[in-house]
Amino acid sequence: MKDDNATISGKWGRSADFAGRPGDRAVPCFAAAASVGVITSPMTEPIVHFRSFSLKYRRKTVLASIDLDVFGGEPHILIGPVAAGKSSFLRSLAGLHAGDATLGGLAHISGTPISEVNRGLIVGQRAATLMGSLRDCLVPRELSGKATLSERTARAEEALERFGLTHLAGDLDTPVLALSAVDARLVLLAHFAAAAPPVLALDEPTVGMSHADVFRYCAAVRLVAQRIAVVVATHHQITARELGGTISLLAGGRIVESRPTAAFFEAPLTETGRQYVRTGSCPSPSPDTRPEDVDPPAYPMPSERSAKSASVVPTVVVAMMVAQYKNG
Repeated sequence: MKDDNATISGKWGRSADFAGRPGDRAVPCFAAAASVGVITSPMTEPIVHFRSFSLKYRRKTVLASIDLDVFGGEPHILIGPVAAGKSSFLRSLAGLHAGDATLGGLAHISGTPISEVNRGLIVGQRAATLMGSLRDCLVPRELSGKATLSERTARAEEALERFGLTHLAGDLDTPVLALSAVDARLVLLAHFAAAAPPVLALDEPTVGMSHADVFRYCAAVRLVAQRIAVVVATHHQITARELGGTISLLAGGRIVESRPTAAFFEAPLTETGRQYVRTGSCPSPSPDTRPEDVDPPAYPMPSERSAKSASVVPTVVVAMMVAQYKNG
């Protein structure tokens, strides 16, 4: 892998839970941390800081010029159309690149370049990768030293309380694979959060969930984000709205706009953002595409006034769905 900038370090590895591309190199996962502190005050310095960051595979540009800051205390959501580069950005946070990747620009976590020893951790969707009981997943025996069963139980219960999963306190001996699908994913989230990485990266974490399960999962993510910086890539607008925090729209290999999630869905600042809120997608030509090669829209774009009116519809629909669920 060619390194275009001294602020980007080395050939990075991949987490054990993430199915990387051929050629990715594996490195050990983080060791379990004794505790994770709560972010109690607004952060003035970003935990994640990308400037003019680019990613190419051979001759194909995937990310053209990413400028993005992620602060602690709340989720940061990355949205965009299919194949916009959301997963590639998460892989960059975690230092996961194939040997033919070329990187450029600046990519920092906690003020230092991303590297094997300073990187985010991707939380996958495959809870089946967690073998053993719930207790074993939250407090692995190989990382517990000489802790007794009662001590490991106490630490597991503490982890469940820390991440809002106390409803599983009676299931510590239950195999993770025997839990419901949403509970298994919640345990997977807690398992990686307990490792205390500088950043957790979640790639489409609510795929296949019911609306009720989405609300439960998002509540847990908000709790985790109070302790660890969290970046969530999703195309699911209900998930994004429920998570809150800050949102960034990625299209054409660049961040088109980044602002508070509620404000984005209420009144996007760009035409690309307005189209995404209306339809769930937006134009996202490859960064290598020449402007003269882009086809004009098949139909004229709606006026500014009609765009604003149309953008209200998804908000009303989502609000009705949320109210219907919460009111029982």
